[in-house]
Amino acid sequence: MIDAAVDPVLDYRYAWRWLLPITDGQIVALIGFSDEERAFWRQSLPEAIISDDPATAPVWLVQDTLPRHRLLPDTLQTLGVIGSRPVMAAWRAWLAGRFATVQDYGLLPTGRPRVVIPLGAPAAARQSLALHRPGRRLARLAVWGAGQLTRLGWDAPLRGRGLCIAMRTGPAIPQGARAAGLVVDGPAAPTAYALCLGNPESNRKTVVLPLGGSEPVILKAGETPAARAALRREASVLQALSQSTLAGQAPRLLKVSDTGRQLTLHQEYRPRLAMREGRLETAALGFLAGLSRLGRESRPLAAVLKTLPEPAQAALSPSAGAAYARVRAALAMQAAAGAMIVGHRSHGDFAPWNCAWTAQGFFVYDWEVSQAWDMALGDAFYYVIGPFLLVRNSAKVEQAHRRAIALGRRLVAQAGLAGVEVEGYFLLWAVKSLAVYPELGQVLEYVAGLS
Repeated sequence: MIDAAVDPVLDYRYAWRWLLPITDGQIVALIGFSDEERAFWRQSLPEAIISDDPATAPVWLVQDTLPRHRLLPDTLQTLGVIGSRPVMAAWRAWLAGRFATVQDYGLLPTGRPRVVIPLGAPAAARQSLALHRPGRRLARLAVWGAGQLTRLGWDAPLRGRGLCIAMRTGPAIPQGARAAGLVVDGPAAPTAYALCLGNPESNRKTVVLPLGGSEPVILKAGETPAARAALRREASVLQALSQSTLAGQAPRLLKVSDTGRQLTLHQEYRPRLAMREGRLETAALGFLAGLSRLGRESRPLAAVLKTLPEPAQAALSPSAGAAYARVRAALAMQAAAGAMIVGHRSHGDFAPWNCAWTAQGFFVYDWEVSQAWDMALGDAFYYVIGPFLLVRNSAKVEQAHRRAIALGRRLVAQAGLAGVEVEGYFLLWAVKSLAVYPELGQVLEYVAGLS
């Protein structure tokens, strides 16, 4: 298990280590890494022996460094290289005909990779690209275009930054697959793996899509204490949902593997199908109506306000801070008058990129921040405001607010949420969410200015 004090940026930068076929006790030479990065590798590979002498190490990990030796050391059995297009081209030329197995991967986007895509098989690359669904429409178009070019056999757009794993002998099992307890032998075994790396946060998870296996499954693996705790929460939520009316629209939890270092959830996987945004929103509305019936009850606003985290004032502009204080005072007055708030089971991160249209219909994943009770309409508001926060276009604040209120009203009618006043719930949701999303300050400024 990685210590909580490990820099989350390094954990994110080297999340592709899931793919490395390193076994306990192997000697690993690090080439092109800083002292800080070497310290990270020592912690993330505690059973390996980190060496300063490549000549005696059977495993090399190389970062942004051109090959310097004409001859391969006899001891070298496994090589992992990550680097830019020119670096990877030089290593591929150096490896040609010398290693039995060479697997290339593309890392996208080049500047800040989010997905790791196995190259060499167009169908596998297209399946892997489906893991990456950016919030911005232009970025989604670029991913779609890359998939179309791959269909034609041209994967150059996927090679801006690459990863190469080469082995003297035949294919070896990735260390992450062993830790996950995957079935890796026989005709039903995966032939490749695609990764989604998450975000550089203390609770970062690596999402893995095994390709070529017999059962559609997706893995979520975490090593830090925060990531493991989040995965345990998600496992508990998925188990609860499996007994609810929404069981067919959330992933089935197939297995939980825990080695002490890595906790992995095996979940049902359903490929995403193309769907118009309007129809997807209508399906999302029906899902949220069903979700609103799970654990629905009213609680005093006064009790709810006590649970709200305070936003960091330094992250807010003076005008946003003033708007927050004004709205919070108004909510306190309502609480003192005995106002009640309707709530129910929430998803907690109900953005379009966590929803999909599939062959089995509407499907929702990433349940790790779900709560058994949260204020009504919050998921509907975030479905609209989440994409807006990615762009942070102040010129569209009014449009985002108007769409969020409209979706909230539709949900009130469809879910039978009698007595729920949408504008008031939006203010409560914005105040509640400001600690996590300081960018909501501009929305709160706009809304506070209306009253």
